[in-house]
Amino acid sequence: MENIKCQRCGKEININEAITQSIGYRDREMKYDSWKKKWVSKAIYKTKQMTFCSSECAGNEQMSNEG
Repeated sequence: MENIKCQRCGKEININEAITQSIGYRDREMKYDSWKKKWVSKAIYKTKQMTFCSSECAGNEQMSNEG
């Protein structure tokens, strides 16, 4: 049996019982603005795959990224 840690609370769980969920968050990226003829920082939406011990930890992580 292989154990992994929850990425929210750090609790060790069996890999078969783990929940993998896509978490959305805001980030910034430099993009070229052709109207202004320069590089500008734009807000973008990204997702990342994370492993949790329960749906409660997954929900709390999503809410913490939303602000």
